[in-house]
Amino acid sequence: MIESIDKDAPILDIGGTDRYWEVMGLTNSSHQIILFNTEVVAPRFLNMVSVLGDGKDLSRYRDGEFQFVHSNSTLQYLRTVEDQFAMAREIRRVGRSYYVQAPNFWFPLETHFLFPAFKWLPEEIQIWLAMNYSLGWYDRQECAERARATVRGIRLTTRREFAKMFDDAHIATERFLGWPKSFVARKDLR
Repeated sequence: MIESIDKDAPILDIGGTDRYWEVMGLTNSSHQIILFNTEVVAPRFLNMVSVLGDGKDLSRYRDGEFQFVHSNSTLQYLRTVEDQFAMAREIRRVGRSYYVQAPNFWFPLETHFLFPAFKWLPEEIQIWLAMNYSLGWYDRQECAERARATVRGIRLTTRREFAKMFDDAHIATERFLGWPKSFVARKDLR
């Protein structure tokens, strides 16, 4: 997909890191990669720059300013469906093409907490688990307030929601051992 955009066109990566682009082999490309995050990151490569901001508000950029917008596993960190739709609208507004990936709510192993069926449990049980155990990428939480914030900090989408957010894109399903693990919205340049 990236090979179809102009060789010097900047890439907007919402929630991205230089490590991702290093794995993709684009650390010395002619593309300037804008790592747009809620926290400043320190890119290690000359073709990358860190920009502080919120993916729900890309008003600093014009409609269609980017040939390509990328966001990999970021959407789920927006806590409400309204915020997720807002980010999707902004991606669609500033990007003439895009690639967005997000984990599936119905995948049986919650990929952040690494606990089977975690997102399907009642919130109070999730909070209790978070207060009593280190789960996945998260250390044991010391109080209920912090555990609640951690649990509520991840909002996974269903395929139906995701398809509505990106209704001008092709929606693909990534699978792991046959299970639908995540979704990809891909809109190519025309």
